[in-house]
Parts: sequence; structure tokens; C-alpha cells
Amino acid sequence: MGEAIKELEPNVDKLAQTLSHIENINMMDNYTLNVTKNALTCQLTISLIHLDLCAATRQYLSGLTNYDQRFAIKNLQAILNEAYKRVFGFSSTKLKDTLIYPLISSLSDEDKDKYRSYLDKMASIKSNFHEPTIFNKESRCMIYHYSNDILKAHKFLSDIDADVVIHASNQFLSVIVQLSEFVHNLLLDFDKRMMLLLESLRNTIED
Repeated sequence: MGEAIKELEPNVDKLAQTLSHIENINMMDNYTLNVTKNALTCQLTISLIHLDLCAATRQYLSGLTNYDQRFAIKNLQAILNEAYKRVFGFSSTKLKDTLIYPLISSLSDEDKDKYRSYLDKMASIKSNFHEPTIFNKESRCMIYHYSNDILKAHKFLSDIDADVVIHASNQFLSVIVQLSEFVHNLLLDFDKRMMLLLESLRNTIED
């Protein structure tokens, strides 16, 4: 986990810098810029989620007391809940508020066809992915709030199953990796288009 964090953290900083530069370009009605911005937003969010999952798991593994470990697992479950909600959304989440919708909806029909295998895979994952520890609404409430029923809150924390939560985290990480692969390939493609766009802008300015 420590090595993964060391590798991811510098990349996150670079992604943030690049996204900041893109947002400062005054041509946001441009197709290439829009898709690039949405893809960078996706990749940065995915990378931060990956970092958070790794850090919480590492905190659990290095916990010195039983409560250290329970607290870390509670945090890990909270990250999973919020991460899934942000990426795919629960049934009550508005589609436009999910991470992947702006990116997919900004693609042209031609690019959707080009990346059809990835898009179909994402749709299949959303339809078939189900980890009870992520979708349990009562657990989500217990994680985020100090319940009026303090004995119930204590029992929840005492009964939290680290193996179940870590399994859910590993399953969701595999989803994140697949989504990241799609966004990475999309960014490679659009990086070439961005170079052509910037070259065209330079030529226009020089003329």
C-alpha cells in the first residue's frame, strides 16, 4: 500500500496542474478541450479515490489497538460509500451528478463508437456490481452520524467486519482500475488532438 501511495501521489499533483491549465484556456466550447477537461476530472478523482482506499487500508493494517483498526475500517467503508456514489451514483443520485456521465455525454457519436467496448464494460459493471457493505443504507447512516441510539452505534462499530469491508474495497478497486484504463486511453488519444489544436491556435495567432 505504501508503494502504491508513493507512485500515485506525484501523478495526482501532475493531473491537478494539467486540469488547472486546461480550465484557464478560454475556449471551453471546443470539443477537444471539453472532453479533455472531463477526462482529466475523471482521472484525478479516480486517483484520489485510489489513494484514499490505500491510505485507509494501510491505517487498518498498522493499527496498534483494536479501536485503531475499527476506526480505520469505518473510514474505509465511508470512502467506499462516497466513492461509489460519486462515480456511478445510487438510485437516488441524479445522473448529471455522477463522475462518468459528463465525460460520456460529452463524447461525439463517432468517439462513442470508437470506445464502445469500454463504454459497454462500464455499463455492465454498473449493472452487475453489488457489494452489500456499499449499498447498505443503514450502515451509511451509522458511519456518518452519531446515533441517538448509542448502544446501536457501539454495536455497529463492534460488529464491523474488516474482511468484508476489505473485500468490498478490493472489488471496487478493480472497477476503478478498469475505469482508469478507459480514461487513460482516452487521454492519450485527446492529447494528440490537443497538440494539433494548440498548433492550429499558434498558427492563427502568427497569421
